Amino acid sequence: MAPRPLPGGELDNIGFRPPRYDLEPFSPDEVHRVAWGWFHAFELAEPNRVATRFTQALARSRLSDLARIPLMISMLCQLHAIRPGRPLPASRGRIYHDFIDLLYKHQHVRGATGIRLQTRAALECYGSNALDQSERTLSSLPGLIALIAAKRLAGSSQPVIDILASHPDAQRPAEVPTDVWRAFLDDALRRSGLLTVRSGEFVFLHQTLLEYLAARHVIPDEQDGARLLRRLFGRWTRYGPSTNDPGIKCRLWFRKIWRAPLNVEASYLGFLLDVAQEKDPAATDVLPCNVWFDAGDSKPAGSSPSRRALALSSPLKSSTPPPTAAQRWPRTLR
Repeated sequence: MAPRPLPGGELDNIGFRPPRYDLEPFSPDEVHRVAWGWFHAFELAEPNRVATRFTQALARSRLSDLARIPLMISMLCQLHAIRPGRPLPASRGRIYHDFIDLLYKHQHVRGATGIRLQTRAALECYGSNALDQSERTLSSLPGLIALIAAKRLAGSSQPVIDILASHPDAQRPAEVPTDVWRAFLDDALRRSGLLTVRSGEFVFLHQTLLEYLAARHVIPDEQDGARLLRRLFGRWTRYGPSTNDPGIKCRLWFRKIWRAPLNVEASYLGFLLDVAQEKDPAATDVLPCNVWFDAGDSKPAGSSPSRRALALSSPLKSSTPPPTAAQRWPRTLR
């Protein structure tokens, strides 16, 4: 099973053409039932009424289609249960941002179950320097996990615990035994809620968590967003009749367009757009009107360039622009 379409040719060497099945998204009624289940589990008063208001809020926020995806509805329900009076996140990237912040707060809860108090109990016998370094590591952990995500997305196979231990913010104090410090790092990663252990190695719980965190790492501040988008999308080309796509009208042939970057998953690209706009709402102004996905070998069956045209108004790709910005973007080509 795969959470998204496999690249073309991925299964060519198995000797036969396997059947392909798509996991259907939730129906609107199922979304309501899932929401009711979450709100009942959170022991909210009148969970059915809360679920009804929640689904209405999804429609108002144009998140109804996104909420039909099981992972997304689970995150949205937990965010709404924790803060029912606040508006829902406006984009997929913002959903991940708020949910990861929620996980971080759970990890650092005060009291005997919090990681800081337990870390102090485990390391205080090694002195104040060990405690100071452990505090530095815990404070830097969100950024360090984002660094790990970026390395994984770039193809690194180095063990996660080694990547973490080699960073200055997580290096072992001289007075702490290696096994004790690695046990501390191991516990910090497990309790982040973002990684789990499979076959003895840390992996991200979901590919989209890795993609979002990697996007946060490569766009650390507002200056980097526009610069990165300009570099990624800076491939001018022209669309012509030789491209086999009946969805493109003749009047659009030879129009000058920017092609989206090769070998970059659309999901990750959407997170880059979201994070860039989060850091600087004007970051996407560097993009021209016509931006095209060139899916290459990762082209899903039945798709076409016209259907893969980048639409900033699509919540699956990136955040919805404000009305003034939306007026500057042309209709998605169909």
